[in-house]
Amino acid sequence: MINPKVEGGFVLSSQVYSTAVMGIYSTKPGARGRRQKTDLSYMKDEVPMAMIGIVPTKVSAENGPIHPGDLLVTSSRPGYAMKGTDRSQMLGAVIGKALGHLDVGTGVIEIGVTLQ
Repeated sequence: MINPKVEGGFVLSSQVYSTAVMGIYSTKPGARGRRQKTDLSYMKDEVPMAMIGIVPTKVSAENGPIHPGDLLVTSSRPGYAMKGTDRSQMLGAVIGKALGHLDVGTGVIEIGVTLQ
């Protein structure tokens, strides 16, 4: 999510239904946004962030079992997504749609990143 303390910075999400979500940290991003600067020294600290595409994502069943097609939002567990169930909080907080399932606990599933 966008780091509220550092302009242009990012941090792991730790707030449920965060509207500051920007993408998913991924070592295999489908497509990623990148700043265009002439000074490339910032790239040594750059986090690869998927902003669109199909990527493996850490998920938690803390808000109920996850099934393909469920809308996902940030969870209370830093860096994890969960099933979104409160439609009143989902505007601007949806990360994407589940392509896999998780019944209990935590795990990794593929999701279609579709920031909304």
